[in-house]
This record gives sequence, C-alpha cells and structure tokens, in this order.
Amino acid sequence: MATVQEFPEYDLFSKKCKLLLREKEIRFAGFVDQMGNLIVGGFKKGTPSLEDEVERQKICLEIAVRTQ
Repeated sequence: MATVQEFPEYDLFSKKCKLLLREKEIRFAGFVDQMGNLIVGGFKKGTPSLEDEVERQKICLEIAVRTQ
C-alpha cells in the first residue's frame, strides 16, 4: 500500500474527492496508484458499498490497468 509521503499530491487528491462527493449522483470518489491501491477517497457518508472489499480491490486494479 502506498503511503501519503509517496504522493505529494495527497492533499489535492483529497480535496478533489471531497468536492466530487458533494454531487448528488456521486457515491464514491477516489484515486488509485499504478497497482490499484486506493491512495485517497471513499464513499459518501452514509452510503454503503454495493460490492464487498475483495470486489472493490479488483475494480481498483482493473481501473489502474485500463488507465496505463
């Protein structure tokens, strides 16, 4: 898992996620590293995930692979 020190943009990423989560239609916002590890982000407060943790990790890895 990546650490905050490895991402000087952490504060910027965090602010962007919070901004996105203000939108009514957005349930989740996050940034992943090249290995699909969630750097920052999460679900809107009070919004449950539709997938379990293993499935979320698979989705994040797939997103990382597709964007490279």
